[in-house]
Amino acid sequence: MNTRVSIVRCSDYSKAKDAIRESLNLIGGLEKIISPGSRVLLKPNVLAIRPPEDAVTTHPAVVSAMCELVSEAGGIPVIGDGSGIVRPGSTSTSQALKASGIEEVASCYGAELINFETSGYTGLMFLVPDSFHTCTLQNQSLRLM
Repeated sequence: MNTRVSIVRCSDYSKAKDAIRESLNLIGGLEKIISPGSRVLLKPNVLAIRPPEDAVTTHPAVVSAMCELVSEAGGIPVIGDGSGIVRPGSTSTSQALKASGIEEVASCYGAELINFETSGYTGLMFLVPDSFHTCTLQNQSLRLM
């Protein structure tokens, strides 16, 4: 397996798009992996109901930059996540998406916003030579396949 990694310094979030573009270009660019018209799931790591300045979740400037870069590569950005704290009757993910500014980014770009906490899961079984493997996928993610 040939794994490539790039790291680019970014002094502030106003320069996020340029830094992310440079980093992606160093490993081959998005155009090589995004087919025109394909839906691309962006999972921003929404951990808690906290504002961007607390640096607990992915900053909305990063999600915004990725929406733009995916669109420029011909893809359709879809944003989805589930917060780190889930309990019966909880609405933590919807609150976290709003507090973090990611809900506003999705609205600005017309991106579908998927709440993993409320959209359900499906168990899948895969036949691999001489064995079966199972996994659980978030229902809305299956629509991206």
